[in-house]
Amino acid sequence: MTRKKQRVHVTIDADLVDEVNHVLAKIGSKPTTLITALYQQVATTGEIPFRLDLTEREKADLAVRRASQSRPTKIVHSVAKLDSLYDDDDEY
Repeated sequence: MTRKKQRVHVTIDADLVDEVNHVLAKIGSKPTTLITALYQQVATTGEIPFRLDLTEREKADLAVRRASQSRPTKIVHSVAKLDSLYDDDDEY
């Protein structure tokens, strides 16, 4: 009996696709095999087989982004004004 198949359409960063395809080619595998193995693991265990948490660096980057969003935006039209922003600690 043949199993019914279904396509899964995803959009992935092109550089990431190239990098993973290179690794898969080196081990003699294909994207379909990798994705099928992932789906089988999730179906078997009921869990994703790896953590999806941010790294410590990503968490730090997120904290900086959030902190910077609460700061006022200054438009600088000259080098002199830019220099004065860096010289004056009271601007922010």
